[in-house]
Amino acid sequence: MDLSGNSLSGTLPLHIGTPKLQMLMLFKNSFSGTIPCSLFELQNLRFLDLSENKLNGTLANCLRAPKTSNVTMLNLNNNNLSGRIPSFLQRCKELKFLDLASNKFTGSLPTWIWSKIPSLAFLRLRSNMLTGGIPDELTKMKGLQYLDISN
Repeated sequence: MDLSGNSLSGTLPLHIGTPKLQMLMLFKNSFSGTIPCSLFELQNLRFLDLSENKLNGTLANCLRAPKTSNVTMLNLNNNNLSGRIPSFLQRCKELKFLDLASNKFTGSLPTWIWSKIPSLAFLRLRSNMLTGGIPDELTKMKGLQYLDISN
C-alpha cells in the first residue's frame, strides 16, 4: 500500500485490517501523533516507511510487539520522535535498512545492534541528540555498508 506524497493528515490508525500487508508507504504526508505498536504486529510487513511526517512521542511502549518481526526496511526519518533508540528493534532480526535520522532520539548508541540485528546493511541516525561514544560492537557488523551518525 503506497499512499506517499499526499496531504494526508490526522493520526495513524490503531489497527490495520489487512494482516497480509507486506508494504506500507506513508512518507511525505502530514500524519501526527504517535506510531501505533500494532503496525509492528503485522507478521507479513516487510517495508514500513513513515518518514517526513509530523509523528512524535516515543516507541518505548512497543515492548509488547511480537517476539520477532519480519520488517526488513524501517524508515522513520524527519519526524519528531523522541526517547532512546527503541529496544524492540532487537526483535527485527531481518532488518537490513534502518533510518531514524532527523528526530530527537537521545541516549547512547545501543551496543546490542550488532548482535540482535546481524543483517543490518544501512544505519542512519544522523541529526538526533545522541550522546556518548561509538560502541566497538559496530565494528563487528560485517554486512554494514552505510553508517551515518553525524550531527
